[in-house]
Amino acid sequence: TGELLGVALVVNMAMVMAINDWLIQTGLLPFDIPTVSHFVAPMLLTVIFGVIISRFIELLNTNETLNRELIDRLAAREAELNLQYKEQNQIEQRRVTLEERARIMQDMHDGLGSQLLSSLVMVERSEVSKTEVIGILRDALDDLRLAIDAFSPEGAELLPALGNLRFRMQGRFKAAHVPLTWTMVNVPDTFSLPATATLPILRVLQESLTNILKHSHATEARVYVTTRTPPLALLIEIYDNGKGFDTRLTPTRGRGLTNLHKRANRIGGQLEVNSSSRGTYITLTVPLASRENTTTEALKKNEDVSKVSFH
Repeated sequence: TGELLGVALVVNMAMVMAINDWLIQTGLLPFDIPTVSHFVAPMLLTVIFGVIISRFIELLNTNETLNRELIDRLAAREAELNLQYKEQNQIEQRRVTLEERARIMQDMHDGLGSQLLSSLVMVERSEVSKTEVIGILRDALDDLRLAIDAFSPEGAELLPALGNLRFRMQGRFKAAHVPLTWTMVNVPDTFSLPATATLPILRVLQESLTNILKHSHATEARVYVTTRTPPLALLIEIYDNGKGFDTRLTPTRGRGLTNLHKRANRIGGQLEVNSSSRGTYITLTVPLASRENTTTEALKKNEDVSKVSFH
């Protein structure tokens, strides 16, 4: 409205000035009166410039208002998304907690529970000697320690759990006068495993080493842990120079190997067993997820090292 009034005022003044100059030129007004029509253009430009400035300021104010509204809407949407994320996170945490409880119960049932139940039945039937009972209870205690290692806060990391298992098993091998060589090469702390993978790996290792002590009559045992690529995977080799066995002719051993294969398959791994009169090789391969970008040179080095196996 103000802009229209300004333009109308200038137009009216221009008409008055034009009439004034026309009257002077026609002699209706004295010639000594100055003409004023040449002021029309500057006045019109001034009004147009004022209109442009006014509209520019209005546009800036409108833009600022829209920006504030957009910021407010984004803040409200962000708060809504944060609330939804927190709710989903809480639901996910509850789900993970329930799954972890179920996993712990299942692992304890399959491991410690079954061992204690078997030992109880055997003791009630008086089918075992004191030495055998001690061995069964020691196995149950080892299984309990294994579960504690896997379920501890740092148990999600495989390396500390492997260190604890190594410490315990070296003591048992030393007591049995069987040298145990444990080698870890190019095993960085930059790989991750699912929380459900640690315990099956430890069980495969522990059961394999326990079988060496119980059945192989070996005079030497080795554990070799490394990584290989591609694809990135954890490689664990267990070797003993014992008498070996034939799984087709040894039902008890066969069931044990079946359990080892099941544990490996459960975590997406692969278990290979080669046994002869010269000894037994057990190889466990578990895919890994890299946390960081590993250099090509390091991966090639890991691959070269993994070729230096016991075979």
